[in-house]
Amino acid sequence: MPIWYHKEADTEIRSINHTTASVCLRTKHRIQTVGDTVALTFRQQNPEHEPTSLCQCKECTGMHEGYNCQHPHGCMNQALKLLNSLPKKWDPRSELPEDYQNKPIPTSTLPSGENPFDTNITTTGSLANIFRIFTDETIEPINILPKLKPQPRIGEQRITIATDGSCENNDKQNAKAGAGVFIADEHTENQSAKLPQYVHQSNQTGEIVAVKIA
Repeated sequence: MPIWYHKEADTEIRSINHTTASVCLRTKHRIQTVGDTVALTFRQQNPEHEPTSLCQCKECTGMHEGYNCQHPHGCMNQALKLLNSLPKKWDPRSELPEDYQNKPIPTSTLPSGENPFDTNITTTGSLANIFRIFTDETIEPINILPKLKPQPRIGEQRITIATDGSCENNDKQNAKAGAGVFIADEHTENQSAKLPQYVHQSNQTGEIVAVKIA
């Protein structure tokens, strides 16, 4: 996304866009996107950096010489202000639900030489290196970052549910499959179901339906 006049940013970004530091970011540092802005703020993490215009760390010296920037620290701070004007949903520094919902597969469980697939939605690189996600234009977008982390609840009770599927005459044309859900003897949520004929009749599909019912 372009950082200048970002569509979802707070309206204060309009005044930030016209300051001397922002002009330097656009004309000398060639900052165009949110990613460019994040990369510039990372320069402040150099342990040798001092928060003054007189800083002589490697990052500031490089911006002095490479971009003819007279106030590198000021430009870094301006980049930070630009990022702070973005809602959390559009701020790449936010922890996105897609980054913590799925736990990574332990490397020890994979065959030798294979690496686990990275399920994180946050990526690095250019747009050409990531998946393109198309959304439904009829849904009104919001800038609220959803909180999908499971919250521990005091006194929460857990139950164990057994599921199973069965099939008579498995793998034959007259096969009849069913699904069962069992919690406890005479429990009101115990269930059994006969699979409709339009569903493939097998014990595997019975097991899947049982899990869905549960």
